Amino acid sequence: MKTLVEISDWNPSKGLAKPKNEKAKELNSFLEQVRGQFTDCYKQLQLQKKIINAEAIKNLFLGNEKSEHTLCSLIEYHNTNMKTVLSYGTLKNYFTTSKYLGKFLKAQHKTADIYLTDLNYQFISEFELFLRKHIPTDHQKKLQNNGVMKHLERLRKMVRLAVKMEWISKNPFENYQLKFQKVERSYLTDTELSSIEDKEFTIERLVWVRDLFVFSCYTGLAYIDTMKLSPSNIVRGIDGEYWLITSRKKTEVAVKEGK
Repeated sequence: MKTLVEISDWNPSKGLAKPKNEKAKELNSFLEQVRGQFTDCYKQLQLQKKIINAEAIKNLFLGNEKSEHTLCSLIEYHNTNMKTVLSYGTLKNYFTTSKYLGKFLKAQHKTADIYLTDLNYQFISEFELFLRKHIPTDHQKKLQNNGVMKHLERLRKMVRLAVKMEWISKNPFENYQLKFQKVERSYLTDTELSSIEDKEFTIERLVWVRDLFVFSCYTGLAYIDTMKLSPSNIVRGIDGEYWLITSRKKTEVAVKEGK
């Protein structure tokens, strides 16, 4: 049922009708009741730690609460189900991306979560800008271009999972292009490597780190591949020499290193 009020009979600052007659007073009483119900809906969402926005309050007021998946529920689902698939080192990077997303949502959207259906090109672009401008307060350095792209790449992989799970119908990354910059890797010279080998440390932990680094330089093995080595990886070859036989953690490709 609609109630029409003349512009001259409306008080815009109070959001109420001017109480000129009994009908206007009844309307104001109704509006105050609705306003109180909206406040109750806000408090209910706040206590349940749900997303608070105009749409959520409206749906709760009308009894049409959404049972949509959110960004945080996607992240939790991904990280929980990928524990047996991804290495801890890779999964740890997803945890870092999740932290950045949390900071972005709080700073940009004033919320702790967002519905997946609200993800769009603008959200991704603003997240990229946030990452580029973000200045860490701890010991970490400011993110460079490729670091920003890696976080966006992880978000894209999680969003693709949401599409496969049919949690969203459209991929917001569809028209978004990641732009990695080529990096020229520099190598240590013989002199530089020798200076590291000869460097004396008084802290045992640093001695251990130095030895691991030098060993990796001579064998070409990554840190994680070096850490999982055991005496069983050393075998005597047909040439009578000792060989190191293992496989790369990331690719599972067999590796053989001679003495």
